[in-house]
Formats: sequence, C-alpha cells, structure tokens
Amino acid sequence: MSELVLERLKDDVLTGHLPPGTRLTERELTERYQASRTPVREALKQLVSSQLAVNVPYHGVYVRTVSLEFARDVYEVRAGLEGLAGALAAQRAGRSEIAALEAIYREIEQLSEAAVSRQELRDEIMRLNTKFHSAIARSARNPVLLTKIDEIWISVNLVRFTVWQSEDRIESSRAEHLQILEAVRAGDSELAQRLCYDHSLAAWGHVARVLKK
Repeated sequence: MSELVLERLKDDVLTGHLPPGTRLTERELTERYQASRTPVREALKQLVSSQLAVNVPYHGVYVRTVSLEFARDVYEVRAGLEGLAGALAAQRAGRSEIAALEAIYREIEQLSEAAVSRQELRDEIMRLNTKFHSAIARSARNPVLLTKIDEIWISVNLVRFTVWQSEDRIESSRAEHLQILEAVRAGDSELAQRLCYDHSLAAWGHVARVLKK
C-alpha cells in the first residue's frame, strides 16, 4: 500500500497537482489517497529520500522548490552518469536495443515540427526524451548504473517540470539525440560518452537561463 501511495504522490508532484512549496500533511494525504496513516507516513519518508520533498524541522514536509543550486547539483550528477551510460551502450547495445532507440527518436522527430505551438505535444516530446535516455541506460547493461540513472531522473523531471522546454531547446535537443543515436549505432564509445555528457550540460544551460530570470 505504501508503494501505491508513493507512486500516486510522485505523480501528483511531477505533474504539478501538488506544486512546489505545498505542505504535505498526513491527514490531508490519507483523505486524498484513501489510505491509512502508516503507508502515507512511509511514502512521505520515501518522497524526501527521492529529493522530491524536504523535511523542515518543526514545520513538516514540503514539496521541494527547485533552486538554481539544486538544479545544478542534479545536472552535474546526470552528466557523469549519462556519459558513462552512453559509452557502455555504444559497446554493448544489440540490434533490438538500437532498434528501440531508433523508434523513440523517430517519434520525437515526427512531433518536433508540430510541437512549436502546442504545449501538449511539447509535453509528449519531454516524455519521449526521458524514454530515450532510459533506453540508453538499459542498453548499457549495467543494473547498478541503471538504478542510479532512474533515481537521478526523478529529480531531473522535477526540474524540467519547473522550467519546461522552450521551442529552440526542443529542436537543439532533437539534433543532439540524433548524434547520440548515430554514435551508439556506430559503436563509438568515446564519442557517445562525450555527446551524452555534453547533452546533459546543454540541458543544464537551458535550465540555468530560465531559473536566473
């Protein structure tokens, strides 16, 4: 039950139904999710552990407000992990894994032109971007690395929800994904590592510009 509550709680935070700064009380959450206090209490602990919420002494648990410093920390870790995943994926990805990457990229490409003026399509591109990076991580065939990347992407998604994606970033991100795909397909480990690392830094540059406004 605590896992079910946690998944619903995460979804509400990452979709903005529980906005940054919202105080999360056990009483309100038991009513919201029709659950007892024990699984709610455990879900709140896990939410804090996953960095989606903060526990303020004597005040309670709040949905994390994304600061420039927090976002920087997240993207520094993301860059290192995804650079390693790209290198390993180029070495280890099989035909089915490369085919899966190609299919995700084609979906991104098809939506990119229409996404300029339609927010719901831009949201779908963001979901596909997450799927693309998850596929890279699985192609690395390293379960420990995959777990760490899944963990950091929880925070990445929180940051991305806060800043959204601009039209120019959608297009530049698509082009970067194509380069990564080609490097993995060619088995060029060194290039794939650099491209994945640089892609994360480019995403951080966009995030920093938005948060500094």
